[in-house]
Amino acid sequence: MPVLVLTAVFLFVCPLIFMGIVTMWMLLKQKISDELSTCVTKIKHEIADDLSAHGTKIANELDAKNNTTITVEIERILTDVYKKLTAEINTKISNELSTRLSEINTELNDKLTAEIKKINSRDAGYASEAQKLFNDMATRINNIEEACYNNFALVNASIEALQNGLIQHYAITRRNQPNEADQQSVSNHSEASNRSHISSSGSSSGSSSGSGQLTFTGISLTVWNQFKQIFDRIKTEKNFTLEEMCLTVAMEIRELGGNIKKTTVQGFYERNIKKKDGYISTLDQIGLWVDSKNNDSLADNTE
Repeated sequence: MPVLVLTAVFLFVCPLIFMGIVTMWMLLKQKISDELSTCVTKIKHEIADDLSAHGTKIANELDAKNNTTITVEIERILTDVYKKLTAEINTKISNELSTRLSEINTELNDKLTAEIKKINSRDAGYASEAQKLFNDMATRINNIEEACYNNFALVNASIEALQNGLIQHYAITRRNQPNEADQQSVSNHSEASNRSHISSSGSSSGSSSGSGQLTFTGISLTVWNQFKQIFDRIKTEKNFTLEEMCLTVAMEIRELGGNIKKTTVQGFYERNIKKKDGYISTLDQIGLWVDSKNNDSLADNTE
């Protein structure tokens, strides 16, 4: 929008500058016409004065001579005076016009050069302003991206808190339930994990479940399964659409002190969070590490 405003201002200013130059040219033209008229009037007065002087002189000479040769002399004198006056008038007019045109040309060139410099300076200012706007836009976009990344960091913290709660829950369940029921629960958990992870993760889960050891491989799938069950149940009970339910979850998380967006909740529900920002992958990898340590401890105890 600011770029369009600058363009509109530039298109509005250019015609004004052109009209100013045309007006200045008309004023200079009128000034030249007035000065030429004054010069012509002055020359006419000088010619009239010269003619009057010569006429007086001729009249005096006629009175003195008063013969037929006077007529020839008068004609010669008048012819000479006419030629002289004509030559002088033409010379003065030519010189005056040449001088005035040279002055006008110089003045116009100076003014046009100054106007061109002003226009170039304004163009440079507009370009600088446009670059500044682009830089501001880039800065704001970077700030928005950073804010979004920070929101994902909060989601990561929330998921880690859920992970810790589940670990404690499984530990308590394992201590309180018979060994056979514990093995069955762990076996079911490992089977669900194998469906969402690579074969190496599956073998680690199988070895752990076979020995009755609690496994954490695929912990994100356990969190997701529990989340999806509660999500779908409330969504069905309240007859919400997917977007309405995601918005409700986001608002309730914020009431609990968290900070999450509706789109993030929907992405977790649909399991389509990108890998670079996917804390699902982080939880799974941490689960692999925990299982490896548990397996090492089990091997040491066996020995």
